[in-house]
Amino acid sequence: TQTDNTTPAQSPVFWQFLAMARGFWRGKGSSRAWLITLVVLASLLAHIGIQVATNNWNRAFFDALEKRSHDDLIAALWQLPLLIIATAAIISALVVSRMTLQAGWRAWLTEKVAGWWVTDQRFYRLGLVAPEQEAPEYRIADDVRQAIEPLVEFALGLLGALITAATFAAILWQVAGSYTVKIGATALTIPAYMAVAAVVYAVIASSAAYLAGRPLVGRVEEKNEAEARFRAEMTRLRENAESIALIRGDKDELAALMRNYGVVLTAWTRVIAQQGRIALVLNTNGALFPVIPLLLATPKYLAGDLTLGGVMQVVAAFSAVQGALIWFVDNFVRLAEWYAS
Repeated sequence: TQTDNTTPAQSPVFWQFLAMARGFWRGKGSSRAWLITLVVLASLLAHIGIQVATNNWNRAFFDALEKRSHDDLIAALWQLPLLIIATAAIISALVVSRMTLQAGWRAWLTEKVAGWWVTDQRFYRLGLVAPEQEAPEYRIADDVRQAIEPLVEFALGLLGALITAATFAAILWQVAGSYTVKIGATALTIPAYMAVAAVVYAVIASSAAYLAGRPLVGRVEEKNEAEARFRAEMTRLRENAESIALIRGDKDELAALMRNYGVVLTAWTRVIAQQGRIALVLNTNGALFPVIPLLLATPKYLAGDLTLGGVMQVVAAFSAVQGALIWFVDNFVRLAEWYAS
């Protein structure tokens, strides 16, 4: 049904969005698109910078508590309002610029997809050539939104995760250092052991989430198609109200509607079951997440190699690295919904 060469319908998903991104930043209003993108990236980097500043503040605050130093504690407390104001301003800038970019990209892609549908009367020929493609107008409206809005968030989230992981892994390396394990008469030194532990744990958690949720994409696609079909059936009932009222009774139409909704319900049930399996992995990770860095830092604290502030800085940095490296785990359900669209 899509015969012109400008339609990337059969291309792999990655290349489709690469082509769309190229068209977006080269099309009308490209200067504005680049400006908004640069503002988004600047806000993202500033947000990571304020996280590093907060991490350093944690160490200063808890070191002051451990030393019972009133002067150091007051100095740390004076810095807190500045951190709060800066954090609020940067996050607000990031949210506004991100949503502006999403709105512009969605408008551009809607114009493209609607253009493919209308060109050469495809809206008419689609019913003759591919009658199984029901309610394309609903899929155009919903799928463009579901494809673009999360995509911008995923791109920013992934970029932020990579930068955050590298930044806080360096902090872990600097503050926690190496750890020596004695096995009998042999001493084994693990360099940057906290960073290594964070990477290993993230790989395990991400692999478990992938294995548990791999079928979710197909389940979400079935659910989206069933919902579009159900809405199309209700639209048909309204548009043909007079002829249907004369030929068929209310009970027959209600039964037809409920049969369509039964398909929606079945598809939703499959999605729920699959998300339950993913939730098992996510909840297990959520229970272990705050405990692991404390357990890893405790031996060095007891040995006197880390102060209390150092422990809190290591725990916060470990959590930041973990949160970045398990970005795939936290976003798996939304990634599946996006891919299905």
